[in-house]
Amino acid sequence: MLSINGCFLSDLPNYSSERVLISSPITAHSFLRLRQPTHVIVCVHGLEGNSNDLRSFRVFLEMAMRETRVDFIMSEVNQSNTFADFNIMTDNFIQELFHHLEAFKIQFDRISFIGHSLGNIIIRCALSRRAFRPLVDRLHTFLSLSGPHLGMLYHTNSIVSTGMWVAQKWKKSESLAQLALRDHSDPRQTFLYRLNQNRGLSFFKNVLLVSSVQDHYVPFHSARIEMCKPAVKDTSDLGMRFCSM
Repeated sequence: MLSINGCFLSDLPNYSSERVLISSPITAHSFLRLRQPTHVIVCVHGLEGNSNDLRSFRVFLEMAMRETRVDFIMSEVNQSNTFADFNIMTDNFIQELFHHLEAFKIQFDRISFIGHSLGNIIIRCALSRRAFRPLVDRLHTFLSLSGPHLGMLYHTNSIVSTGMWVAQKWKKSESLAQLALRDHSDPRQTFLYRLNQNRGLSFFKNVLLVSSVQDHYVPFHSARIEMCKPAVKDTSDLGMRFCSM
């Protein structure tokens, strides 16, 4: 070991923080944390997103849940094509999820999901799949960030509605067609209508729906799964089916 006399030089007279952020001493709480079952938190990005989109939420949750053993899964399997059919993206997501759980042999007692934009639809679609049933008893919290749960109908911004229609035609996007309830001539046979007939969200102990009036893409009422005045006034078959969702 080298023994060199010297001192540290800094432009600041005081420490920036008295709290050690990188490492912490071994305490009784640390031992208890290591013995706790893992709480798995799965994050699913939105349209044309990637696995880094929700990384800030991961950082904040890790800081807030210091006494809890947490393992994050940042979904990335669909980031190359979020314009695909929701059924295809859901199959990819389920395969990715179970591969991670099995490959790392995670022993967990709770699993929660955080979704952004259409990532929420992928999560909800997964809840209805037979392959997902082994996880149902361990579902804990569902945090939805601006999720288009009722699709993109009755948008207050006509420019966005037109832009979504152009994007759907140009990209030949099946997911955007499904969000607009244009994937079938009969509204009762559309993907989103049938999805909303499932009771998937009732499996969670906590359901948090976050919306913003500043969100110019997902309608406020769709993110909150609530009725809107234009839908109530719409006497067409589509309007009545929308209200029944």
